[in-house]
Amino acid sequence: MALCWNVSIGEYGIPLTDVARALTGSGDPGTLLVVQELRLPRAMTGLLAGIAFGMSGALFQTMTRNPLASPDMIGLTQGAGTAVVAGIVLGWDFGLGTQALGLLGPSPAPSSSTGSPGGAAPPATASSSSASASPGSASAPPTTCSPGRPLPGAGRPRLARRQPQRP
Repeated sequence: MALCWNVSIGEYGIPLTDVARALTGSGDPGTLLVVQELRLPRAMTGLLAGIAFGMSGALFQTMTRNPLASPDMIGLTQGAGTAVVAGIVLGWDFGLGTQALGLLGPSPAPSSSTGSPGGAAPPATASSSSASASPGSASAPPTTCSPGRPLPGAGRPRLARRQPQRP
């Protein structure tokens, strides 16, 4: 329904019933041209781009195991910008050189932010002490007390605290 509404609006307004007919291939030739050749490709491109952005965001948050993760928070944007500026300064700004540097620039950031190749964080153990962590660094809570045995409650979602009720 929303797609039909999106296709129906524009400088030349088309009623929703005519849009539905044009989508099935019947109707006025002028309406068919406007709907199928001009507006439907634009609407489908927007729909597919939105789906792709949503999937890439979900994948990025899943890979970093952080529901608030975004490329600018962990340095991917800065890494890409640094690589492109370095390439321009060093004279590598021919053809697709800067675009390739923009894609390759942030690649070390995920592996260096977690300390392991590929960006996957090593599993935390109860034997690792949080006192050894440097001040200001956040460490994940331990999930195992010894190899193979999970801590009680590890992996279960935490419930929100109850707010006191006011009289």
